[in-house]
Amino acid sequence: MLVVNNVSKRYADREVLVDVTFAMQAGEKVGLIGRNGSGKSVLLHLLAGIEAPDKGSIQWSPGARPGYLAQLIEPEGASTVGDALASGQTPWLDAKVAMERSSTLLERSDAPNDSELDQFANALTAFEALGGYDVEQRMEEVLSGLGIGEIPLDRDVRMLSGGEKTRVGLGSLLLSGASALLLDEPTNYLDLPALHWLEGFIQRSSAAAVIVSHDRAFLDATVSSILAIDDSAHSVKVYQGGYSAYLQERLREREDLEARYRDQLDREKRVMRDIRRLKGDARSIERGTTHFHYRKIAKGVARRATVQERRLRRSIDDEEHLDRPEYEQRLYLGSLKAQGMDGTKLVFRVDRIDCTVGAKVILSDVSVTVRSGSRIALLGANGSGKSTLLRTIVESWPGDSKIRWGQGVSLGLLQQEYARSEVKDHQTVLSAMRERASGEESALRAVLDQFLFSGREVDRMVRDLSYGERVRLELALLVGGGANLLMLDEPTSHLDLPAVESLQSALAAFQGPMIVVSHDRAFLHGIGITGVWLADRGSLAVVEGEGALGTALPAMGLATKNDVIRQA
Repeated sequence: MLVVNNVSKRYADREVLVDVTFAMQAGEKVGLIGRNGSGKSVLLHLLAGIEAPDKGSIQWSPGARPGYLAQLIEPEGASTVGDALASGQTPWLDAKVAMERSSTLLERSDAPNDSELDQFANALTAFEALGGYDVEQRMEEVLSGLGIGEIPLDRDVRMLSGGEKTRVGLGSLLLSGASALLLDEPTNYLDLPALHWLEGFIQRSSAAAVIVSHDRAFLDATVSSILAIDDSAHSVKVYQGGYSAYLQERLREREDLEARYRDQLDREKRVMRDIRRLKGDARSIERGTTHFHYRKIAKGVARRATVQERRLRRSIDDEEHLDRPEYEQRLYLGSLKAQGMDGTKLVFRVDRIDCTVGAKVILSDVSVTVRSGSRIALLGANGSGKSTLLRTIVESWPGDSKIRWGQGVSLGLLQQEYARSEVKDHQTVLSAMRERASGEESALRAVLDQFLFSGREVDRMVRDLSYGERVRLELALLVGGGANLLMLDEPTSHLDLPAVESLQSALAAFQGPMIVVSHDRAFLHGIGITGVWLADRGSLAVVEGEGALGTALPAMGLATKNDVIRQA
């Protein structure tokens, strides 16, 4: 269905993709992974025909119709939600209009002639060939599954939120009948029910798909192979299986590389020992005699040492010589203990409160308790009241008549939206830390170092940080500022997979309570959730214990614990 042959792309002096080669069969689903900035979106642009490669070729089979979903969507040429959803169905809509017009002519005619009958038959055949009335049923399914069925079709798309635009754009693409789906982070802004529905849709669909996603469980559920973009070579390597299989193969490759590197070091050490021994023998002979014959032997031994030394240098300069494997830096919060949070100390208790927006009650009669060992996943559909509950708790701190706070609690909130952050774009990383935390500069730098801001990185301007770097800085400021209760609202959104895994490991090591809003099931399992708050239809259900996720997810119609990958 698709053949990509030696495709390269560069911008100014920066190489993005080099000699990318792979092929896809009809109906095949593949995951496209790589670090932020590695070229994933660029490759999707090339496949969609939005940009042209500098070198190489991209060939779709005759009749193939690729459809592209961007991360950030601004529907073009569509003034309303209805227009946007219909934009991918123009052939079907035209065929429906033609069929209905022909049907009306037949109804008005007392004695339809052969021409009118043939016209209706042709229109009906064309309509049925494009899906017929099944398209309307599929439209209802897609709108309901993505949670956009309640959005009025006459609403101006410019008035939609970013998440609503993404879901409308995704709905339009899924309804378009595209034979290949090019999806750039399709799970952003989807709640768990919509995400689970999309998994099933892609699994059932006969369309091929290239999927960029940071959701490891989603990739495992939908793709049969992984295209991994290498940061240094800017090329693509194909791995069979889902994301879990890719991780296992990458681990095997890593272990093999380390073993080969150790063998290479051992060989080089042996050669160096031989060279030192030969040089030592030559010096001993020269110092021990003035006899011409023996001094000639010494020179021969020295030449052998020189030959071996040159041979070793050539080996080191050879392209096949292995460099020391680099270990990926990871966040580490293991040494950052949440002060005053030992044992089962009370963090806060909520006693029968209502969470409101204006005069409207979103969640009623909420009662929950958080202790020092609590790691809570706050789950629910979009609009179910998760953010409202967080806002209600945050606004009550440090005291409220219906929310009792424990002694020594210091609250740290990580929000999705930059606009709500207290960090200013004109600050440097270090000055932002100085403003938030007290202490000697060396101590502040030590905290930033644990969040991978080392050396001159601390002098970078906040406005120049990527989304993932901004998340790292926000988390560093919370911990450096003494927060011992973390409240994290979708911390993995827009992060690449290595950054998600790094953040997951860091939070798993952090010794303090946390409340996390996330739709990433693998991430939630990886940070050791001890309880779930499930917001649904105006109330909050509480599920406690280490198996809380395994209980709560099936209650939402989602994958069970055994269906979600665990990341060490």
